[in-house]
Amino acid sequence: MTVSVDVDRLRRAIALFHAGRVEFIRLMCAEDIVWRVPHTHPLAADLIGVDAVMDFMRRVQKETRGTFSAEPIEMAVTGRSVFCLLRVSGQRGDRVLDQRAVLLWWLGEDNKIRERELFMENPAAADEFWSFDPV
Repeated sequence: MTVSVDVDRLRRAIALFHAGRVEFIRLMCAEDIVWRVPHTHPLAADLIGVDAVMDFMRRVQKETRGTFSAEPIEMAVTGRSVFCLLRVSGQRGDRVLDQRAVLLWWLGEDNKIRERELFMENPAAADEFWSFDPV
């Protein structure tokens, strides 16, 4: 069974999150969401539950002093899956992150995000960006 998904609403949600309005995403997440943060840097983990996701999003904004953003380039929905090509950017100290990423969301019957995966264009550069204490 497929669900009806408003792609424009998803674009707005991504934009609001990356504008620092992280609480907005809570409404879109299942309470027991699995939010996978890839790679080997200190923030990498499988986060379980919407509260853990909210804490992670606040930390990302804090670590980047509000400079972290992700601009949706292309989005597609098929069945219960949402695919989004993003331009991800941010700054920590004198380090800059600027690359493409693929975001995958799996939705439940209630249209809430049940699981999230992210694939960075250059995983080593992303790990380096997150793997130091900002100045």
